[in-house]
Amino acid sequence: MPSIGAVTVLIILAAGTIIAIAVAFLFLLRYSRRLESEEWELGVSYLVKEKGSDRGFALFHRLLESRNMNGMVITRTFPEKIQKSERFENLPIWWLSREENPQSVDPLSLAKIAHVIKEFVQHKEKAVVLLDGLEYLILQNGFETALRFIQALNDLITLNKATLIVPVNPSSLSVKELSLLEKEMEIHRLSINILRLFGEQE
Repeated sequence: MPSIGAVTVLIILAAGTIIAIAVAFLFLLRYSRRLESEEWELGVSYLVKEKGSDRGFALFHRLLESRNMNGMVITRTFPEKIQKSERFENLPIWWLSREENPQSVDPLSLAKIAHVIKEFVQHKEKAVVLLDGLEYLILQNGFETALRFIQALNDLITLNKATLIVPVNPSSLSVKELSLLEKEMEIHRLSINILRLFGEQE
């Protein structure tokens, strides 16, 4: 059986490890919040590389809180689900779907989606738009058409000093496609740092 001294050493080492992990987590949390609140610029489109869209929604929500910005969401997820889970009851949310619904917009009608965004950013100061569903738009319209759509949005965002957040899963695109998107939008540094921290592919 291990001696009392050995057990004590093991307990101390375990406690030290837990404390180190907790300190690292708190540092990352504070660092992430600082980046979220300080890095954003008006008139810029941001590409958030992630698997899923949790970080994109978190950054969007953070901007609404810290900068008092006016937000709108365009998403593949049904609006009621987002309103419940993300507490966005009062925000305009458009559903990318061919189903007829007061809150839906046809993914094949990129001109209508662009019009919806244009109306919002032109009539709202400090506007921020979360476009969650780029992979779906690419699937429905083809990459080149979707890229031209992003280019048009980028110009619109710049002219109206708004902010666009576009989450995208890098593994869903080819290296060339991802590179072309990166040329059109700023890569949000927070997404890069977190991807590296957890060993995910950029």
